[in-house]
Amino acid sequence: MSAYFGIVAALSQTLRDRRQSIARRWIERVRSHLPTGRPLDEDEVVDSLYAFLDEVIVALEARQPLPPTGAAVAQAHGAQREILDRDIADVVREYGLLFEAIVEDCRACGAGPFEPEEYGRLA
Repeated sequence: MSAYFGIVAALSQTLRDRRQSIARRWIERVRSHLPTGRPLDEDEVVDSLYAFLDEVIVALEARQPLPPTGAAVAQAHGAQREILDRDIADVVREYGLLFEAIVEDCRACGAGPFEPEEYGRLA
């Protein structure tokens, strides 16, 4: 097993093990960084997060881009945000905030450091 594959496997396992912690960090970030419109409740913020994380884990383990089902989850998330009358810039920023929450959570539990290619795959 290559070192690269070992690190990616650790990252995917970290995401699997720390889903709740990542979700909490993301909820806090969304609420504090995206205050436009009415505040979203927790269910609205999280909406498809866990399904999306599952797809990211699959992509990391396969060392492949996000599968079509992952893209569909992301599209459904965007559609949900449109129904909630959220600005498209906020939707884009949410994904950046999710990346930040994942990286921060991985660092907090001692996972990493990650190679630039791994950050690219995660993003």
